[in-house]
Amino acid sequence: MNKVDIIKEVSLTSGIPESTVRTVFNEIVASIQNNLIKGINVKIKNFMNFNLEIQREVTRKNPMTGEDIISPKHYKIRLSLPKVFKDKLKKKIVY
Repeated sequence: MNKVDIIKEVSLTSGIPESTVRTVFNEIVASIQNNLIKGINVKIKNFMNFNLEIQREVTRKNPMTGEDIISPKHYKIRLSLPKVFKDKLKKKIVY
């Protein structure tokens, strides 16, 4: 399922026009991105947590040449599911 599929499904189930759903969806995504850029973690209760983490600088070796390569300090986004959501998935998922 992708963005277009989600917008169509929400539009069909709610009766709200696709253009309105698309605008709201895009604003939600933009809000999440803007807050992460500002360094603010985003937590959507019972759905998803977006946590910004700092990855420290690490020195690694190139296996072919043995040369040291420095991976600079950078930010990483970690996504996590709340326990309530994980429990729902365990009960509902079909293999």
